[in-house]
Amino acid sequence: MRHLWRPASEAFDIEAARAAFPALSQLAYFNFGARGVMAQAAIDSITEAQNTLQSVGPGSRMGAAFLRRQESGLLNCLAARLGAEPQELVFCSSISQGLSLAFAGLEWRRGDVLLIGEAEPPGSWLWARVLERRYGVTLRSVQRPYDGADFAQRLSESLCSRTRMVLLSHVDWVTGAALDLAGFVTTVRSGVAQETVIAIDGAQSAGARAVDLKGLDIDLYAVSAQKWFGGPDGLAACVLRGDRLLPSQIGWHAIDRNAPEALSLSSGAAGFGCGSLPVGLMPGWRTALECADRFAAPEQRFARIRHLTAHLRAGLSELCQRYEMLKLLGNRSGAGILALSVPQRDAEILLRALDAQGMVARLHSWPHSVRFCLHYMTRESEIDRLVAMTSDIFARGSLPGR
Repeated sequence: MRHLWRPASEAFDIEAARAAFPALSQLAYFNFGARGVMAQAAIDSITEAQNTLQSVGPGSRMGAAFLRRQESGLLNCLAARLGAEPQELVFCSSISQGLSLAFAGLEWRRGDVLLIGEAEPPGSWLWARVLERRYGVTLRSVQRPYDGADFAQRLSESLCSRTRMVLLSHVDWVTGAALDLAGFVTTVRSGVAQETVIAIDGAQSAGARAVDLKGLDIDLYAVSAQKWFGGPDGLAACVLRGDRLLPSQIGWHAIDRNAPEALSLSSGAAGFGCGSLPVGLMPGWRTALECADRFAAPEQRFARIRHLTAHLRAGLSELCQRYEMLKLLGNRSGAGILALSVPQRDAEILLRALDAQGMVARLHSWPHSVRFCLHYMTRESEIDRLVAMTSDIFARGSLPGR
């Protein structure tokens, strides 16, 4: 596949990049971890794809060929960015649906252990509770942080011979702390639960940092289009490896059309294919990936995110020293995500005050905090303005509306 990456030696033109995103002309956007902003070119590619389908007939032979080209092109793009092979990928509608392939892909028995990270989003914890009630699965939790000198030891102590699955996020969705993925896999595979299913929530990693799954013995790694990749809502993908998981999402995409027997299930990731997909959105995701590559090389983008995170961390740390009710969550290993612990009522009012000034952030409940997500397109001046506004609000002694 031909890459469109700008050479790392060329300077990154932030204003040229920002000009491609309509939302950034009006907003200081700090919520990429929930939904990213889309480039106009990505939006246009979706419209163009829908127009093409309608002009040739969505159910015609030409329409079907067009859809196959879109799917194949996006598979190749994603595989190149994740260190995977195209045949290891399967599409779904969301991270939650992708992770369901792991939760529902085992024949659970009473007493089996599901080891799940403390920092996992509510959707994963709800699945865990369902398995606990339905099958008598025992839940164990790996505490934050997922990094640090003692993480491998804490992880090893949490594993046992009945551990059937380990689910962790590659990046903590609140603190931004990152898992050493290779070290994590080594710890699990060298312990008492060598054959356990390893499932990784990549929602906050892919697109914000380098992800290289080459040679890693994981069973499932899920990513979504609409967050750090800047693609459309309604599309996600999973890297699926090995044979520890059983297909649980089955539709016509899972049919092996080359098998001599009719209605044969494909092997590997293809066997998890569902029915009709929003294929008309695929050009939007692919264009979003290619746009980022035109603006800067991956290492430039990820280095800029780390730089911006450190810049915001310094500003928020100063505020935390000044106002005792504030606390910065996480540690210095995080990149792209920072959360400020604020008393509950104050957090809600602070978020509204920022929103009134065109600053988009997110309120969190696990734990209660205001989360800021920084992308390579964020300006240093926006960060300075955010810190200054927050400082000004707390300097008054009470937040507006209290």
